[in-house]
Amino acid sequence: MPRLLCAPDKFKGTASAPALASAIAGAAVESGWTADLLPMSDGGEGLIDVAGGPNRTTLVTGPLGVPVEAAWRLDEVPSGKACATTAVIEMSEAAGLVIAGGREHNDAVAATTRGVGELIAVAVEKVPSASSSAAAARPRPMAARGPSLGCAARNPSTPPSCLLPWRP
Repeated sequence: MPRLLCAPDKFKGTASAPALASAIAGAAVESGWTADLLPMSDGGEGLIDVAGGPNRTTLVTGPLGVPVEAAWRLDEVPSGKACATTAVIEMSEAAGLVIAGGREHNDAVAATTRGVGELIAVAVEKVPSASSSAAAARPRPMAARGPSLGCAARNPSTPPSCLLPWRP
């Protein structure tokens, strides 16, 4: 029997990757094939859907300075004596173009990504250190630009620097 791996990315504004994988698999099964679903993401918009959908929301600073509810995902899976914890966030939930007014109304100079840093900070607080050793340190993420994670621009002509403390 023929077998199909259904591994699409989203169709932006039309269908999520999981919905597409399911529809493709349905058509394959109707034609006598077996199908495996593996929805994909390029790491941008739609990543949370591929990871299983959001199961948390956090109020963060939106791109226009107005608070927005940003959806994200936290998975805690028992793994032996410990618990494997994974947080998945999407930048677009806190600072996406749609939230900023779309292409027509976006003001890139006035917009902020502060909410992305706030979302990362909340997620990091929920993910335990990879080691149970008291001497183990975990770096704070430096992926976000914004005061919420200790990032500051030295002057307008240089990129921001993120000098973040390590903590046990």
